[in-house]
Amino acid sequence: MTSYRLQILSFFWAVAIIFSANSGYGWVIDLSHQWSVLLASVCAIALLSRPHSPLLLSLSIGAFLLVIASISPEIQNHRMVLFFGGVAILWGIIRTGKESRIVPDLRWITIVVYFFAALAKFNADYLNDEVSCATIFLKGSLQLNGLGGIALPSLPGLSSLSGYWSLLVEVLLLVLLIPRRTRGWGILLGVGFHICLATNYIKYFTNFSGVMILMLSSWLTDDQCHRLWERYISPNLREFLVGSVVLFSGLVITALGGFDNLLWLIFRYLIWLAYAVYIAVAFVRVVLCESPRADEKSIGTPHYALILLAFLNGLSPYLGTKTLSSFSMYSNLRVEPTYTNHLFMPNSLDLFGYLSDTIRVSSSTDPTHAQLVASPTERLPYLELCAYLDREQEKPPATRTTITYERNGLTRTTSQGDPIPTDCPRWLPRKLLRFQPVGDGAEKHCVW
Repeated sequence: MTSYRLQILSFFWAVAIIFSANSGYGWVIDLSHQWSVLLASVCAIALLSRPHSPLLLSLSIGAFLLVIASISPEIQNHRMVLFFGGVAILWGIIRTGKESRIVPDLRWITIVVYFFAALAKFNADYLNDEVSCATIFLKGSLQLNGLGGIALPSLPGLSSLSGYWSLLVEVLLLVLLIPRRTRGWGILLGVGFHICLATNYIKYFTNFSGVMILMLSSWLTDDQCHRLWERYISPNLREFLVGSVVLFSGLVITALGGFDNLLWLIFRYLIWLAYAVYIAVAFVRVVLCESPRADEKSIGTPHYALILLAFLNGLSPYLGTKTLSSFSMYSNLRVEPTYTNHLFMPNSLDLFGYLSDTIRVSSSTDPTHAQLVASPTERLPYLELCAYLDREQEKPPATRTTITYERNGLTRTTSQGDPIPTDCPRWLPRKLLRFQPVGDGAEKHCVW
């Protein structure tokens, strides 16, 4: 792998970290719990200043892995993809000493992510306009951009096409990326698709879009990497660095109360928009000016253990090992031991019984539980409550939470600071696994 490819990966890695850190605006206030996010952002900015340095790239990935360790199990899907991508890059640089092994890993991870994202969307609720997360997201994006009066296109018998078009795009990405001759069109479709997803500046999918542009860059040929770097990135590297510093500084100032939150959301979106338009034009010019060569390698042979781990992560809703952070984002997927809304996948195997051991939340001082409290049919896996109580132990007393719940016919009340119930699963599952609610209505949770 040429140094140009390494610099391309370093550049897009750093940008993905910066946009991922900007998912919220409150974490800087409490550095005792978010120091790893601050460290990862600083390392990413340093990497942008010297993207040719494998050492800085390794340090940046290491800092991000600390973020994953500190926030687990609350790992959103874009960070889960970034985790697998970061491990692949770090493994290639440090362990094998062969940079050429990085590209197959990233490409196979991309395939796994798109495969399970598409698979999860083959369910009755995602394709039902009344509850589809795709319809809710698209209407919200149009509204935020002043286009709320536009009627969504529809076909007889299919309601609106919101769910169908996103499902079709993800399937097409798999079809186009794998063959060499159509790979360029797959790259361009993917970049365009993720830029469109990022138009909702409240949901802020720019974090996921930044991550997937990193993954899609691994599908470029060596010559395309050379051209992209020399013509479009290297000449403007200083501007990219300044933009990252401005974005990070704005985040800190907003977190400390210096900027209005809504103005900050719009400002960071405008920064993303400028970056995305420039990168999109660069990808179009680079990809369309070169046809794939006959000697261009296929996807390549990856490290099977890493790809197997990513595959099992995507398969986890169907195994019952977890239902969140499993590449099934915004899919309305509901797979339980006694029910599935999937069109052809069976009920969950529930291998460890976590989905069968549930509680009914009757009251909570945490507003995030409001929908659970209001819905008489939804229940929460007990493991998820135990993991939540674990996380509550780390919060300051001012945010003390009290929850009343029913389990196995017994009603209990627990508050922050109370000992974790002795019948909770062990620490490791609480640290690694996340679950969404189960029961009627759970399919309406549009969770990232």
